[in-house]
Amino acid sequence: MRIRWSFLAIALLAVPMVSAGQIFHASPERPTVGQTVTLTYHAGAPGATLGGKTSLRGEVLLMPETEEPVLLPLPLSAKGTTWTGSFLLNDPRARVLLFRVLAGKAQENGPLLMVFGKDGKPLHGANLQKGSLLASGGFMEFRLTKEYAAAHAAIAEEKALYPDNWRVYPAEWNTVAREDRGEGGQAKIKASLDEYCKRFKGNGEAMAAVLPWFVRIGQKERGEAIQKAALESAPRGPVAEAARRNAIFAEPDVAKRADLIEKFLADFPQKGEAKSDLQALQFGLLMKAKETEKGLALLDRMERPNPNLLNNVAWGWIEKGENLEQAVRIAGEGVQAALHRAPEEKPTYLSDEAWKEQSDVAAAMVLDTYGLGLFKLGKSAEAEAAFRQAFDISGGKEGELTERLLMAYNKNGKYKEAIEAGRSAIERGKTTEKLIEYYKTAYVALKGSEAGFESDLAEAKAAGAKRRSEEILQSRQNKPAVPFVLKDLEGKSVRLADMKGRVVVLDFWATWCGPCKRSFPTLQKVFEKYRENPAVQILALDTWENVKGEEREAQVKKFLTENGYTFPVLFDEGFVDKYGVEGIPTKFVIDRKGRVAFTSIGFNGADEMLEELTTQIDILLAEKP
Repeated sequence: MRIRWSFLAIALLAVPMVSAGQIFHASPERPTVGQTVTLTYHAGAPGATLGGKTSLRGEVLLMPETEEPVLLPLPLSAKGTTWTGSFLLNDPRARVLLFRVLAGKAQENGPLLMVFGKDGKPLHGANLQKGSLLASGGFMEFRLTKEYAAAHAAIAEEKALYPDNWRVYPAEWNTVAREDRGEGGQAKIKASLDEYCKRFKGNGEAMAAVLPWFVRIGQKERGEAIQKAALESAPRGPVAEAARRNAIFAEPDVAKRADLIEKFLADFPQKGEAKSDLQALQFGLLMKAKETEKGLALLDRMERPNPNLLNNVAWGWIEKGENLEQAVRIAGEGVQAALHRAPEEKPTYLSDEAWKEQSDVAAAMVLDTYGLGLFKLGKSAEAEAAFRQAFDISGGKEGELTERLLMAYNKNGKYKEAIEAGRSAIERGKTTEKLIEYYKTAYVALKGSEAGFESDLAEAKAAGAKRRSEEILQSRQNKPAVPFVLKDLEGKSVRLADMKGRVVVLDFWATWCGPCKRSFPTLQKVFEKYRENPAVQILALDTWENVKGEEREAQVKKFLTENGYTFPVLFDEGFVDKYGVEGIPTKFVIDRKGRVAFTSIGFNGADEMLEELTTQIDILLAEKP
């Protein structure tokens, strides 16, 4: 089964920000709306990671207090190794500015600036946003080093300047929960929650926001009492709406949950993305509950069908060969939704380039699903057309998509086309075992025998390996690895400092993480490949478990024993934050000088992980210690 998604918090490049002050300079440091803000990047400064690049571009992210962030391009011009760009800060909603400089896919994260008023004070919500960003490590690709002390200080300043801002309290609780997942953190949240309820008792929006926290701190009955009172006094108010929304996600029965969404939307009409998201969830639930007619009727009246959701529903059936006619119809709707996305669907925090990339991925995936459904229905010519369109949109960069195109070409007797597409994929290093099998079938059909096939395949693979190495080298980083001392399964201390001179792979994971578990057979293969090489060290850092202490240790040991994994495991103690991890699995490959050279987030399939990780290790092994 193909892996379509990674488990990410939102994520993306979870790399700690280089904080050397001489690398970036922003002016003015306390900007106000209406001013021109200038960012300077010193590419030649010690610690700068984009030095030597000939083409740099900048971006600035405007963070409002409650609305969606807004991304602005920041063109840069060079004078020697100094790059400068300016923009007019004219959006009155902006509360915090985040910067980054890019060279292709490589990036360097810049400073965080709060927006100030004419009175010299940070605007309402500026410190709130600053604190939230410092606690979470930034927003998407705009990464910050997590600093809990600084986050608490910003939140405290927001409270002092704007005591009416109820949103600062949930931000504070989130920060406490991130920093201290134990009883101490819960006690702090309870005390603050009591103060909050007294201060904002008459504010329906504020009380609606607090409802989930009663469950999190073990005061479910108290929350239910507030809900009951609100439902009686204001059955269409904010607390009632939040309570009804929470009830949707608390309902375990999928059919009942779909019905709750229907009733919720009738009583609390939603617009735009909020409505689309709920309808998408409802559709998925109806399909899972096998209430197909209701689901298809809902699909017909959806304003903005989500192509990713339709793809996943259709794929689940098509892969098993079930309900093919209906699944193909659903996938077809997904194709139309993916290929005809309205401009207003683009999130304001994404660049046009990033949005196109996301849209292309969605379109290629659902076209592939649609094609496979058609193929299983015996419509191989139509399937070929869908597969070819998926291949063209993806640029031939996805091995499984190319694999199914070759399958259709062979079925339709187009062996020459199969060889061309297959050879291209192998030379790109984007291949699968099935693809090679189909490639061989086409080769033999066209040539009349297997003669010369193995040398042809070896030549294509060599070209693919070379190209893959070049691509990986372009993604090379040069950031200091955070030193740690952690306990292994036997309770012995393991120091990263003791491994200098070796290539070290750090893999952050958890026993509950699906993509982590799917990636582990491949990690075991990598471990076995380098087991006898003293210059390579594989370390899997268990983190973010839902249990602690001896219970955590027992759970991890049981998981490893049951699955037969023998690679070394360490118990993380907060270094997941220090490394800037936002989603797991995340791997850091550290070179022999003790610097992070490569970062990999998520799991995109066994073949790709094996090739990527072994190539990265081999590149670093070839370097002098």
